[in-house]
Amino acid sequence: MKMEYTDEATFITEEVEIPDEQFTVASGLHKSFGNYGPIIVRKDKKSLCFGVNKAVRREDREKGTNLYRVTIEKI
Repeated sequence: MKMEYTDEATFITEEVEIPDEQFTVASGLHKSFGNYGPIIVRKDKKSLCFGVNKAVRREDREKGTNLYRVTIEKI
């Protein structure tokens, strides 16, 4: 599967090939408990990640006090 990666320093966007199986795993986990943003390609251009916000109270959710990052990489 092709996904877009945008470099933070130069804002140059390029397409990166990610294995379909890796994207399927990331999508399944994201649907299970990912509730804080999209699935993105990391800087190494080989792994995917997404955020999880486990805060219970609304104020904590807005502040982002219980944020976690889930990284999916093929080993």
